[in-house]
Amino acid sequence: MSPTINDVAAAAQTSIKTVSRVVNNEPGVSPETRSRVRQVVDELGYVPNISARRLKSGRAETFALVLPRVESPYAMRLLSCVLSEARTQGYSVQVIESDLELDKEKEVIERAIRLRQVDGLIIAPPLLECPELLADLNQGGFPYVMITPNNLERVSYSVEVTDQAGTAEATRYLLSLGHQRIAYLTCGPNYRFSRDRLAGFRQEMEQGGEPAEEQLVLEGDTTFESGYRIAQELAELDTLPTAVMTGNDEMAVGAVNYFLTNGLRVPQDISVMGFDDLPVAQQVAPPLTTVCQPVDQIVQSAVQMLVRLMQGHSPPEQKHVQVHTRLVIRHSCARIAGSFQPAANT
Repeated sequence: MSPTINDVAAAAQTSIKTVSRVVNNEPGVSPETRSRVRQVVDELGYVPNISARRLKSGRAETFALVLPRVESPYAMRLLSCVLSEARTQGYSVQVIESDLELDKEKEVIERAIRLRQVDGLIIAPPLLECPELLADLNQGGFPYVMITPNNLERVSYSVEVTDQAGTAEATRYLLSLGHQRIAYLTCGPNYRFSRDRLAGFRQEMEQGGEPAEEQLVLEGDTTFESGYRIAQELAELDTLPTAVMTGNDEMAVGAVNYFLTNGLRVPQDISVMGFDDLPVAQQVAPPLTTVCQPVDQIVQSAVQMLVRLMQGHSPPEQKHVQVHTRLVIRHSCARIAGSFQPAANT
């Protein structure tokens, strides 16, 4: 038999009203109690009676997650975290793929809103947001939260990571290992997160005394295939760079795959640095040194912000939330032989 709210209250040693407040993300519960109740909800697999809540509230109790390339590792990780957090909050999730043309994408989203299929939206990168859609959402007061928006001025509520600082930390680490000739594979110029990550790389290269070599700054498109292709271009240069940084883990894995299948050793012959810390970063051999953007924290902040907006509570004081990245050191980067600079303390 499925667990009830009474079961959760008993296991969490609190009242049914307190459990209801936590599930509905209402105020008036201490952080300690809220954490304890959520842990019990997860352990018991409690799912609120959404049908009853819909009849009472007149709301769909569903929000849409607008995602590009659902098959990508980042999108799959994001979706998994959103589904988990939505269940904790008592909401269902409708997935809208954004590989459509912007006009058609706008039509799909507006139809879902018009038919009251969803109460809110979470819009994820690397979607090129439609200015007309955002203007309509803002003007109509429809609840939405954007993850890593391209233009903060157009967006009412957002969650993003410290992209520039993350890449800067990773660059400092490579410089500390004696690397100077470092290639950088971008995720393309159309996304602010990609531009910010490249800016962090350039900033640290200049401060390290050797500005980035422009012939080693190459444009990818976030995919494994582009990482593989650009690694081949690098291998055909007269002098191979000693390290490669990439705008995401997918491209890093593509680069590692090319190097290893063409007689180059990672990290002995060339170091490779990723960005994201997706599960694939630990599954590849050697495991990737990478910058972690904590997707679970990003999603938790975005969903809780959205639920607050959907339930008509007072708007969050912090409209644009930043989640900090951190460097994760594994085995795909090594010190250059003969280099004696002290390694970064991470």
